[in-house]
Amino acid sequence: MALAYVPGYSHDVFLSYARGDDPAWLGTFEDALCTAVRGRLGQEINVWRDTERIRVGQDWQREIAKAISSTAVFVAVLSPS
Repeated sequence: MALAYVPGYSHDVFLSYARGDDPAWLGTFEDALCTAVRGRLGQEINVWRDTERIRVGQDWQREIAKAISSTAVFVAVLSPS
């Protein structure tokens, strides 16, 4: 995992999506986003996505609020789901 590019933040991008979205598509989208940003910045970015961060039994609402407040950019994926 890369450290945040934007100073003062733990994560560069918070990726928000619906539970019904296809995980493979989301992974491809995240990879494409990271590749595009790396091409412009010349550096890796840190993306927060809850499927990789929240464990069973954790207070998911608190964890998501904490992640949003420590992230520089919020990306909302809009889909039929």
